[in-house]
Amino acid sequence: MAAWFGRWAERSAQYLSPAELPDPRPGCEQCANTKQGCTPRCRTQYVVDIVDSDAARYAGTLRGYLYRSKEDEARIDEGPGGLVASAIASGELESCTIRTAWGKLLGRPMSDDEMGAVLPLLSTRFTESHHNYRDLVKAIVTSPAYRRATDGL
Repeated sequence: MAAWFGRWAERSAQYLSPAELPDPRPGCEQCANTKQGCTPRCRTQYVVDIVDSDAARYAGTLRGYLYRSKEDEARIDEGPGGLVASAIASGELESCTIRTAWGKLLGRPMSDDEMGAVLPLLSTRFTESHHNYRDLVKAIVTSPAYRRATDGL
């Protein structure tokens, strides 16, 4: 998942624009290989310290690309929007959001029975509401499963 954030600076929220910080950067490659002409930008954003033979092929490469597969490189290009799109396509976004809301409202995670019977219904409602969180909370607290779970509290 970290690959989707490969164009964000380490230890900050700065976006590393491809226009400003191309990958690879020839001057930084020279810096890595000769230790000459190293700019602050090369030292902070690019691979210039070669620690092993595997890293040598990444000389002058943006740090986010270090040791990444071709699949990971595509994720870097997609950015965090790709992560969200992937989570929506797989259903993980709905499932995680629903289970988290359920847990916050009831103070406990969904049981296996609730995961099988309630989660699909809430997932459908959440999707139909275009992922409206307020509607999700309303669907949870008005569900028979919620009433059964809160009886006796």
